[in-house]
Amino acid sequence: MLGGDYKAVSASGQVYKLILKIKNTGEYAVFGGYRLGSKGSKIVVEVISKEDFYPTSGVREVSPGDIEILDPQPYND
Repeated sequence: MLGGDYKAVSASGQVYKLILKIKNTGEYAVFGGYRLGSKGSKIVVEVISKEDFYPTSGVREVSPGDIEILDPQPYND
């Protein structure tokens, strides 16, 4: 999974996956990287299922202002 390396660790040592929400579509995603270009930067995300957080419909680029970070979820991959 592309977002597999984008993790946060709590003080207890539990590892969490940061879940992103694409504001204009309501889809959930995980971080996949950045694309820098002459027309501005984009964030590469992998769309995931809201129910089980597994990949669903591929990779896309979104503007940084089009995403929000949701509460981190336990990382069980």
